[in-house]
Amino acid sequence: MIHTDIQPSNIFLDSNGTAKLSGFCLCISIPEGETFVKVHADRVEGTLDYLEYNYAATGLITEYTDVFSFGVLLQNFFTRMYRVVDCCCSEDESLFEEFEDKQNVMNM
Repeated sequence: MIHTDIQPSNIFLDSNGTAKLSGFCLCISIPEGETFVKVHADRVEGTLDYLEYNYAATGLITEYTDVFSFGVLLQNFFTRMYRVVDCCCSEDESLFEEFEDKQNVMNM
């Protein structure tokens, strides 16, 4: 089962301080014996800042889709770059876009 929406708002702590994952509405199952599932480009869902680039660009979901999202979550936690992005406001620039901008500047 691939979650496809690992982000801070889907992680809660119980009374013992144990992390619990929620928000399973976007989960996708990869059939046994298969290594990926392809979804239509219009069906790519999740929080842009935490989406694996390959999934966002091609719609291919692999076991690495959640690994990437969890890595971004940890990076944001340890670098304190996490911020709440209001999904209703189009003026907020995502961390994904900031990363692309920094990569473009470095490649000039």
